[in-house]
Amino acid sequence: MTSPDRLVDDYRPGGRPLTGRKVLAILVAFFGVIFTMNVFLLNIASSTFRGLEVDSTYRASQEFNGTLAESAAQRARGWSVDVRVARRDDGTVAAAFAVADNEGAPLAGLAGTARLAAPADKSLDATGAIVETGLGRYEAVFAGDPGPGRWTLVTELARDGEVLFRSRNRILVD
Repeated sequence: MTSPDRLVDDYRPGGRPLTGRKVLAILVAFFGVIFTMNVFLLNIASSTFRGLEVDSTYRASQEFNGTLAESAAQRARGWSVDVRVARRDDGTVAAAFAVADNEGAPLAGLAGTARLAAPADKSLDATGAIVETGLGRYEAVFAGDPGPGRWTLVTELARDGEVLFRSRNRILVD
């Protein structure tokens, strides 16, 4: 017959006892790996996306009623703006605009800016000045090289310094 002390010794895994130092080393290693990965992933996330749409949310909230009034005035004008964005043979990306009033007559004398906004990184944005190329026809050539993919086209058309039309449209650049 086997003694009870002998049974305990037979069932000890690996033949070495689990001590407090081993448990401490396992816990420190486990949480050390988690902490290291959290710091690594946090650095990657914060370097690629700032998480901001506007520079000052407070200022944007104070200007909200003005934005609503501008939007209502823009809808009341009833303008139609048709835009086509394409890559030219020389590799530059350009937007062509056709602008008409509420009766379909082409609008002249406008200027403005167009911006291809990257979805997650403002440093990739490409801008271009909107210039008149003909009656009711405008064009913006974007600086830099916006790569292929999904972009947000932000358009502002103005006359005599007053912005009369704003839009944000998701587009695909080839």
